[in-house]
Amino acid sequence: MFDLGQFLASFRETLDWLSLKKKSRVVVALDTIGGRSRFQEGEVVKLIDSVSDAIVGVKLGLPFYLNLGPSTRDVIKHFQDLVFIADWKTADVPHVTRLIFENIFDLGFNAGIIHAFTGTKSMSEAVNAARSRGGDVIAVVAMSHEGSELVNSQMHVLADMAVKAGVGCFVAPSNNTSLIQELRAKHPSSKIFSPGVGAQGGEVKAPLRMGADYLIVGRLITDAPNPDDAARRVASESWI
Repeated sequence: MFDLGQFLASFRETLDWLSLKKKSRVVVALDTIGGRSRFQEGEVVKLIDSVSDAIVGVKLGLPFYLNLGPSTRDVIKHFQDLVFIADWKTADVPHVTRLIFENIFDLGFNAGIIHAFTGTKSMSEAVNAARSRGGDVIAVVAMSHEGSELVNSQMHVLADMAVKAGVGCFVAPSNNTSLIQELRAKHPSSKIFSPGVGAQGGEVKAPLRMGADYLIVGRLITDAPNPDDAARRVASESWI
C-alpha cells in the first residue's frame, strides 16, 4: 500500500507511475454494482478494494454522487493509492463550470471530465479551478454510444478548443478506434482515456494499439460475478 498524498506529481505523471507499478491501464467506471445503481458505501469500498491491485483509478459519475452524496469523500479518502476522476457530465456556462469543478476537487477528486462542446471559456474555468487545487481536466471530444455521430464528426474542432483552453487529456471511444488514431496523430502528447470496452462492444487491446493511454471499463468489471477476476483479466490484456 502506498499513499498518493505523499507522491508529489501531476495527475498524468501519477497515472503513468501507477500504470507501470501495477502493469495496468485500467480505470474502473463505478456506475453499477452487480447491475444495481443503488448501493451503500460499504459495498463500494468492498468492490474497489477487491479490484484495487488491478486498476490505476476509479471514475465516479453523477449517478454515483446522487446516490452516495457527501459520503463520496469518505470513499475517496479510503483509497489513497488510486486516482479518482469525477464524471459529472459537466456542460454549463463558465462561472457555473468553475463552481462545479471547485466542488469536485474539494471532495478529493484528482480530475474531472467536461464536455468540450461547452467551448473554450467554460473549459478554461475548469482548468483554472484544477490548477488552483492541483488537479486536472479531461475533455470529452468523442463518445462511444449509438447516436453520437454529430459529436464525433466534430472531434478535431472540439479537441482544438480544449487544447486552447489548456486541456491535455481527452475521452475518445474504444469502439471507434479510428477516432483514437486520428486524435493521437494530431495531439501526440495528450492523454487519451477510452470508454466503451465490453458492454459497448469495444475491445481491450485495439484502442491501446491505436493510441489510447487508459481504458475506462465499467460493467465488464463491476457487474461481473467476480469483479476481481474480471479486473485482473482486463488489466493483463491492457499491458501491451
